Amino acid sequence: MSRTRMMLAALVVALAGTPLAAQATLNFAGSISDMQTRMHKIQLDHGATAQSLTLNLGVTTASADGVDVELIDLASQLALAPNSASVYLGSTGSGNDSLVTPSRSGVHEFFLTVDTWGFSSSTYNITVSVSGVAQAALVDAGPQTVAHASGALSTVHGRAFVYYGDYWGGGTDKTRFKVNFGTTPQVVNAAFEFDTGFDITGLRVYEEGPGGDTLLYSASGLIFGGLVQLTTTPRSGEVIFRVEADIGPNGSVIDWNVLFPTTVSAVGAVGAPSPIATDGGSGGGGGGGGCTAETGGGALLAALSCLLGIAGLARLRRA
Repeated sequence: MSRTRMMLAALVVALAGTPLAAQATLNFAGSISDMQTRMHKIQLDHGATAQSLTLNLGVTTASADGVDVELIDLASQLALAPNSASVYLGSTGSGNDSLVTPSRSGVHEFFLTVDTWGFSSSTYNITVSVSGVAQAALVDAGPQTVAHASGALSTVHGRAFVYYGDYWGGGTDKTRFKVNFGTTPQVVNAAFEFDTGFDITGLRVYEEGPGGDTLLYSASGLIFGGLVQLTTTPRSGEVIFRVEADIGPNGSVIDWNVLFPTTVSAVGAVGAPSPIATDGGSGGGGGGGGCTAETGGGALLAALSCLLGIAGLARLRRA
């Protein structure tokens, strides 16, 4: 055998013994209507040693109404430092984005939200991939499809509550929900995100208790949007919270969501929906139409979209 052939043979043997870089991938395919938001919970194990990982998001749609897809880091949202990857397709096409996590260890959770941009159903194909981890480290913990309906409070994957209200008159909207704190008293920091129209004149969040209500957050005047921390008192067992929104006589809209850590469990709504949270029976509009709970510069635009009647479900979104 010539020297060149011996070198080539040695190279082939060496490459055959070299393991390919690990990569985990999840695939999602389906269709979503303008009256729904689909929310997958994804779990990613960073391992025992702290490391930063990159989640790659790829989206394709063959539908003329397009899709609006976002991958949201829940730990960053709780820290009031929103971190997400997003792909917005107004029509047929494809797109990509990526999310880089902080350096950390252990299992952390993400929401993958899917909406249509238009007023009919859209199909989608989505991939979420992470290099440097085994397939078992990336888990689809299941989908949840949430219907768009004014005045309805949705509990999402035991971690969050989302709410959308479209008011055709004035009054105070009171929405109550329950969280299980477990058997040992603990103080919990939750993330409260909101986006309002022009005639929301007050917004408050209360923790209800045997000794009375504890005010966790209050705002008045021109509110529009924000992302704030709610810090509870030490509690155990099931705890009820209440969000109150003051609406002016001309009516308005509001989206809000509350995200809780994994040390507690979101149980569900308490009582009937508010009688003033009605949009005349239309049940909200296009889910991808732009009325989303965004903070920062996107909040005013989202509020304007709501006032134009393009109302969607409140979603956990990036700043």
